[in-house]
Amino acid sequence: MTRKKVLIVMGPIIRGGAELQVFEIVRHLDHDKFDPIICSVSYKPSIMLNNELVERSLQDVDLYHRFKDLGITLYELNRYSVYDLRGVKQIAEIVRHEQIDLIHVNLVIWGQLAGLLTKIPTIPHVRSELEWPDIPRLAYWGNYATHRWFKVVIAVSEAVKSQVVSRWHVKAERIQVVHSGIDLSRFNPDQVQGVTELRQSLGIKPDEKIIIRVANAREAKGLSDYVDLAAIICQQRSDIRFLLVGDGELLPQLKYQAQKLDLGDRLLFLGRRGNVPQLLAMSDVFVSTSLKEASPGSMKEAMAIRLPVVATDVGGHPEIIKEAYNGFLVPSKNPHAMAEKVNWLLNHSAEAQTMGQNGRKIVAAQFTNQHMVKGVERAYSTALSMS
Repeated sequence: MTRKKVLIVMGPIIRGGAELQVFEIVRHLDHDKFDPIICSVSYKPSIMLNNELVERSLQDVDLYHRFKDLGITLYELNRYSVYDLRGVKQIAEIVRHEQIDLIHVNLVIWGQLAGLLTKIPTIPHVRSELEWPDIPRLAYWGNYATHRWFKVVIAVSEAVKSQVVSRWHVKAERIQVVHSGIDLSRFNPDQVQGVTELRQSLGIKPDEKIIIRVANAREAKGLSDYVDLAAIICQQRSDIRFLLVGDGELLPQLKYQAQKLDLGDRLLFLGRRGNVPQLLAMSDVFVSTSLKEASPGSMKEAMAIRLPVVATDVGGHPEIIKEAYNGFLVPSKNPHAMAEKVNWLLNHSAEAQTMGQNGRKIVAAQFTNQHMVKGVERAYSTALSMS
């Protein structure tokens, strides 16, 4: 079989969930069958798009160098306004110059337009729930107009697939569900080191229980409910600490809310961290208060560390959490219901431990990077066979 050249179009290389998944896809792809080339796009900031560009952090720079170290061709486009069709023209020129066989588009409307322009088989990868403001209006309507023209679309969960069918009118048989994966070896509780030292550095006592939430501070993540959850449980027990890992524009108001609730150091805002495996390994329960969610990687990482989970019953959560097997599902916007389940897990350590073990089994069976890449390769093969 002749190697097929795949142009993987993505946004700026910053350390986010989608970008890490693209890295893992390129890293694990069968290079005997597929020859991947990266095209990274950074739009100029636009009021119509929720994409204010920021300076790369050290973690972003590290991921960028990891991409470079893969040793594959990496194109970085000039920054144009999303309305500037020179971006589409540049991608089309890359397609022709590299003699691309397939385009895999990750959250970049220019890639889809270039696919239509060049008539090269193109696969859009839908990674989020299709609601504003999480997907900007311009991107929403651009995707609505283009997705129906492609023979294969990847959705990261059954919930997202259902939305693509109902809102963008893509035929269900054209959509392949490929859940995002995680690195099972990195999130291995038997190999994580430095947990005791980390706990001490954060001022957490040996007998204190830890609840953890890993999410950037966006409206869809429901982090105001997480602060309320912390306040509810802290009123009920003194042996508890809450951690919030992540950054985002809503952090100042969340800190103000925590201050008003007099949480003090009972809730620690840790910002972006590179030691998430260690933070998870020292915790007792992982929670997700999301109002909307596609297929959260942080939840799978927590499960891999053998943490039981309490999550809202939204989006792709029910595809990951099996009730009373590896965690619990509760209604969204209901921190009291979540507090009840969290307390139950803290008071039933044996059952919580079993749920954590079950969670790692689920991840190993369904949600590794290898599972994700095999799904992507199936989508590639399907699209190429239909061209």
